[in-house]
Amino acid sequence: VIITLTGSIVLGSLITTYVYKSNQEKARVAATQQATIIKGAPEVGPELAGKAVYLPEAECSVKGPEPVSGTVTVRVMIDKDGQVYWARGAGGDWIMRGAANEAAMKSTFSSEKLRGRETEGTITYTFKP
Repeated sequence: VIITLTGSIVLGSLITTYVYKSNQEKARVAATQQATIIKGAPEVGPELAGKAVYLPEAECSVKGPEPVSGTVTVRVMIDKDGQVYWARGAGGDWIMRGAANEAAMKSTFSSEKLRGRETEGTITYTFKP
């Protein structure tokens, strides 16, 4: 019984050590894979042309060996003060859509050029690696 118990403890220790080292190696490999930040250049649709005050670039980080690109069109609703209060993206990868929605929500427009009324329009973000 003592020999079996001792053997089990030794074998369990060896297996635990192997699994622990294996998980550490996987974590180290994952940490060395750097995320690439791709930026999406904004372009407003015809209904908002010339009315933008601030259009930030959309930024998203992606991991992987292959470069990612695509286009996301975000439909926005702007209040009378020129602030975007609603944005919904379509097209592109889901990560790019999220980044485009976030950037669109930070956009501002000239309330004078909007003539003090709520407006709808589109902002298209083109992502290139």
